[in-house]
Order: sequence, then structure tokens, then C-alpha cells
Amino acid sequence: MHIKTLAAYSCIFLYNPRILLYLNKYLSLLKQPFLYEEYCFNRLRRIIYHSYRRAPYYNDIFSKSGLVVNGKIQLDQFKQIPILTKAIIRQRMDALQSSQKNMKTYINTSGGSTGEPVQFVQDKQYYTQMVADTLLFSCLNGKHPGQKELKIWGSERDIFEGTVGAREKIMNFLFNRRFLNSFRLTHALIENYIATIQKQKPFQIWTYTDSIYEIAKYINKNDIRVFSPQNIICTAGTLYPEMRLEIQNAFPKSHVINQYGSREVGQIGCQTIDNDDMMIFLHANYVELVDPDSLEIIDEPYRPGKILVTNLNNYSMPLIRFDIGDMAEYAPKNRTGTLFTHFARLHGRENTHLINKNGDRIHGEYFTHLFYNKTWVQQFQVIQKNDAQIEILFVSHKKNPMLSKDFDDIENKIKCVMGNHVHVDFIRVNEINKLASGKYQFVRRDFS
Repeated sequence: MHIKTLAAYSCIFLYNPRILLYLNKYLSLLKQPFLYEEYCFNRLRRIIYHSYRRAPYYNDIFSKSGLVVNGKIQLDQFKQIPILTKAIIRQRMDALQSSQKNMKTYINTSGGSTGEPVQFVQDKQYYTQMVADTLLFSCLNGKHPGQKELKIWGSERDIFEGTVGAREKIMNFLFNRRFLNSFRLTHALIENYIATIQKQKPFQIWTYTDSIYEIAKYINKNDIRVFSPQNIICTAGTLYPEMRLEIQNAFPKSHVINQYGSREVGQIGCQTIDNDDMMIFLHANYVELVDPDSLEIIDEPYRPGKILVTNLNNYSMPLIRFDIGDMAEYAPKNRTGTLFTHFARLHGRENTHLINKNGDRIHGEYFTHLFYNKTWVQQFQVIQKNDAQIEILFVSHKKNPMLSKDFDDIENKIKCVMGNHVHVDFIRVNEINKLASGKYQFVRRDFS
């Protein structure tokens, strides 16, 4: 084992030895498919039993659905559990939380892809297992701790304050990872990041899909030769075939790999070098596909369905049959060559960029994050009409919310990246229309 890898493992062990404990357990179980499947279903039973005993919301619906009868779990009734939506989480947040004490909890917020911001509770144990899964998808693709990595990501704080969160700094140090902010991709910044890739020669780049796509287009358009890392792990956006081809052309010796996760439930799955289908991390998240209209369970391959996720790690606020807001379709099991469940295609999230008058592309999630912790907003959509006009549609569950301070804050942060000349209109509506797929674009640009 390389000296840097040994050093990284030692640092991770000193930081939190349970991360390596989980990582090694998952790597071992994945070599034993039948034991892995048994392990996953046991974890599902444990989170069901805990939720039944500790969370009032689940105690009620598990009894009514017949999932728990006389204290015994009837897994064949699992599909009878009502789907958990973000609206339910807002309405029943207290009842969804576990009564168990001393879980070292913290608040997280999501809403990036669907435009429906919501707060939820997570805990230290969940975070530990989520970090182990982050290491896992790298290890499955030949990358181990200590091997150099670039993370092309986004942080509002990095734009507003020039900093990255303390916990993220620790993770970057432990993983020999350098952080590059991608919310605001100017041509100058793209050139700087290309130079960084060429100088650092990372083993792996972990990146927002849209961000590496923009960098790749710039590389190809300007006929630039740049170092190809072993892996380019794409996440936080749908990796469309044309995007993959553009990235592959820019980095011809790299494996372009799709990885899927979310703030609510952590890592859900990833592709591997030897398999184009996306392996689902069933030890972390039990995944179902349902018809978006009838809500019928989908088992057959190639039929698009709504993704429901039951997280198996978060005991502080269990999310069971959670509608994550994405669509996917299964791959045939015989095609993957394994007994594991895979996605053949992830229809995914609707991400885009807005363009300011200088031609800078601003990642759609920059605008999404402006609505985090804004409890008055139920849904929102940011629409760029031209380089001087942005409309923000919003649905609020409050009759007369005091919004002027939040409006000013959001407008100022939009102008921070789009320019002071931009006029921002806030328009309250009763409903925001969804696309035919059942989703809607949370950020949209109405011109090319």
C-alpha cells in the first residue's frame, strides 16, 4: 500500500475509526451477494422497528398499514405505507423525529432539485456512514484515501466569505482533496481550473456534472490538451449522453462515472469502471420505483418510475418511502452480471445555468441555496428572462408572511453574481406547473 494511502487511513482512523469499520464491512459484504442482501434486509427491519417504537408518525401509520402487528414486522405490507413527501415532513416534523436521546443531531436543509426547501434532522452516526459510503464509491472505482483528488463543487460561503466550512476542510485534508468552487464559472476561472488539473494531476475529480461539462466544452472549443485523471465522478445533475461524450473528449483517458446521492439520504449509488449501470447502495438506502400516476410498484427493467428511498442510517429522523423527486429505470439483473440491483438510467434532476451579461455561467444550485432555511416558501422557481431580468415565482403556506428582509437578502445575493443592473421580481402564485415528467425546473433560462 502506498505511503500516502497508509497515512490517509491513519488520519481517518484518528478522526473517526468507525468510518473505516463501515467501509471495510461494506467492501467485504459486496463480495458475498447473498450475505449482503440479508444484511440489507436486516437493516431495513431495524429502522422499521426503531421508527415504530420511537417516532409517533410511524407508530401510527405502521399500525394502520399492517406493517407492524403485535410488535412483529410484516415486510409484505411495506408497500402499503403512505409515501413520505416534503409537505408531510414540514407538517409533521416533530412527529417524525425519534424520541431517543443523546444522538448528537444537527439540522440539514434540502430542496435543490425540486424547488421545495425542507429542513430535516440527521445525526453523527448517519454522517459517519455517509462518509464511509463516499469512500466506498471511490474504492469501487480503484481510488483509495490519500490518492490526490480535486472536488469541483459549490459553497455559497466560498462566494460570500471566501471560506469553506470547517468540517469540509477536515475532510479535504483527510482525503488529500483540493476544493474548487464551481457556482460561478467565468472563463478566467475555467482557465485557472484547467491549469490546476494540469499541475495537480489528480487521480480523481469529484464534480458537479454541469460544472465539468462547462469546463470540458471550453477545453474542446479551444483545443486544449489537459491531464486525464483516472476517474471523473459526476454528480448533482443528470449526466446526459451528450455531456458524457463532451467530457470524454476533453479527458480521453479518464473513466467518466455517474454517482447519485442527496442531502436527505446521502449516497444512493454509483457506476463502476466495469459496469455502465448504476449500482444501488442498498446497505444505505432501500430503493423502490413506483409508477408516477398509479403508484404501482415497478419491478421490470426499462420502465421509468418515481424513486422512493428508505434511508437505513438516520435513526434521529427516519425517512421511510421518501419521495426524493427523481425518476429512474432498473437494469435487467442478468445484464449486470451480478445479483445486485442497478439503475439502467437515472432520469434525474433538472439543473441548468443562468448567464450574466459578461457571459459567466452561474450554477442553478447557487439560486436554490438562497432559499434554504426560508420557512415561508413552499415552492419556488427562478426564471431568467434576459440578462437584465429575473423572475422568482413562489408559493407560500403563510397568509401574510413578512418577506421584505428575505427578499432583499435574496436579491442582493443574486446581484452578487448576476450584476447590480439586474431587476428581480418576486411573484406570489398559487401553484407552479410541473413538467410532463412530474417534475418542474427550479431554475430556468428563457434564452439560449
